[in-house]
Amino acid sequence: AYNTAGKSYYNQKAFDKAIQAFKNALKKNTEYPEAHFNKGVASYQLGKYEESISDLSKAIGYEKKNAIWYYHLARAYQARKDYKNAVLNYTECINNSMPHIIEEAVYNRGICYYQAKHFNEALADYLKLQTKMADSISKTFDRELATIYLHVSKYDSAIAHYHKSLQ
Repeated sequence: AYNTAGKSYYNQKAFDKAIQAFKNALKKNTEYPEAHFNKGVASYQLGKYEESISDLSKAIGYEKKNAIWYYHLARAYQARKDYKNAVLNYTECINNSMPHIIEEAVYNRGICYYQAKHFNEALADYLKLQTKMADSISKTFDRELATIYLHVSKYDSAIAHYHKSLQ
């Protein structure tokens, strides 16, 4: 009942009330993975990344193959600028994922690689996406890809993608 109430509060964007409801659910059953996950996601919404990481990690401890949970854990690490752990969790998400979340996880992992100055890895992720999403690539994506090409000294490709982003 508390977990359901928490989800209702979450959907109303009443994140503090949602967290309290999830805490109440966990008082009744400390080994309730979904309540840990839900509390972690609500904590993330309030910018409480340490709490989010703690709860999401607990949830994953119970269900190691849940791609969505790894995705949210990666986002919390990324928000903390802990790109190493963000990349690890995006990779787990990708390895255990359903098709609809893979592209977003690969894109976010590429951003983390870029922010951590691992430009070759960032380029590899962006190129994977470029082939999969050729028809729906945005100008922002082309600009980001151009910047990565610049960092790996592929100047012709950088110029081409900068021009593409301006069209």
